[in-house]
Parts: sequence; structure tokens; C-alpha cells
Amino acid sequence: MKRFNDKDAFLLFGEQINKILKCLYILEKNNKHNEGLSKFIDSIENLPSYDDMLDSFLQDEKDSDHLESILDKLGLRLPGDDDKK
Repeated sequence: MKRFNDKDAFLLFGEQINKILKCLYILEKNNKHNEGLSKFIDSIENLPSYDDMLDSFLQDEKDSDHLESILDKLGLRLPGDDDKK
């Protein structure tokens, strides 16, 4: 069995997640008392899509300060900003 690095992130499409969920539903049906499995399925079912997260980020950006202002408040600078200050 291939093992992935725990810290790696992957982008899956809805079709792929649906296939994984179908397998997990069968596994859950045969292991009704496995609370950990049920919680894991629930966490997958409630994952926001990449598009939803991006839309949320863009909306937050419109509603708040620009990136430079946020970085300035944190005491951070973008590379090449040295000549601006």
C-alpha cells in the first residue's frame, strides 16, 4: 500500500471525492459502531471546495485592507519593498 507524506496536500475533484465517499459509506455500513470512521466521513462531506475557499478569500480581501496594509500591520514586507520605505 502506498503511503503519502502526512504534510502533503492534494487537490481532488468532486468526482474523485465522490468515489472515495462511496467506498467509505460501504465500509461504514459494515462497521456501524466505528465512531472515528463516521467522523472522518463527516469531515470529508463538509470540506469546502477550492473554488469556495478562493471566493471567500477574494471576498474577504474586498471587505478588508489591501495585502500591503495587512503585511505592514504584521511588520512584514514583500521582496523588493525595501526601496519603497
